[in-house]
Amino acid sequence: MDAPEPAYRVDRALLKGDLPLLAILLADLLFGAWALPRLPEQVPVHWNLAGEADGFGAAWPHAVVPPLVGLACWAMVLLFPLVDPLRRNYARFPGTLKLVRWLLPLMSVAVHVAVTLSGLGLPMPRGTMVRAIVAVFFVVLGNSMGKLRHNWFVGIRTPWTLASEEVWTRTHRLAAPIWVTGGLVQLAGAFAPGAVGETLFAASLAAMVLVPIGYSFVLFRRLSAAGSA
Repeated sequence: MDAPEPAYRVDRALLKGDLPLLAILLADLLFGAWALPRLPEQVPVHWNLAGEADGFGAAWPHAVVPPLVGLACWAMVLLFPLVDPLRRNYARFPGTLKLVRWLLPLMSVAVHVAVTLSGLGLPMPRGTMVRAIVAVFFVVLGNSMGKLRHNWFVGIRTPWTLASEEVWTRTHRLAAPIWVTGGLVQLAGAFAPGAVGETLFAASLAAMVLVPIGYSFVLFRRLSAAGSA
């Protein structure tokens, strides 16, 4: 009789492996605390697709909240699998799950540092840098998307991918190159002039979202008709 697959668990070895990430988040929090008295009272907190600041807020939330958001993202990806009915599947992609667990906080740190340095007076194209960081996030995540296994928390969760493991697997294999390509297009668009950059970002994002969703629906209908969904 085959032994059952090990279920995902949070143990000392997993937490020890994430200590460098926690150190980075702590350093980012200390950096924000150091920068706070040196920042202007109002700092940009939102940019439009052209990379222009169109929203401003008080300096203190900007200085200290992003590292805490990064910590919350890490904790959610760490703990949510424990209550997933498909918990055992997480043990089938530990490396990719760790990548997701690190990627969201690191993106938060990168954006926080870039925007804070700009707020301190360094001549940096804030909008361009933020969009470039997001684009790199999509490229890295897309490169590993095909390795995600059926679960309720991480991945492309449509009614049809959640209802069928085969639809899940095939949808993520299709989405992987689309996300990598879309991220590269967005990276190019981050450095393109106004309208061109906006168009590249919007078109690539639409393809990254709509194509996998539509494919999962069509595939599920096809498999259901064949009695194999």
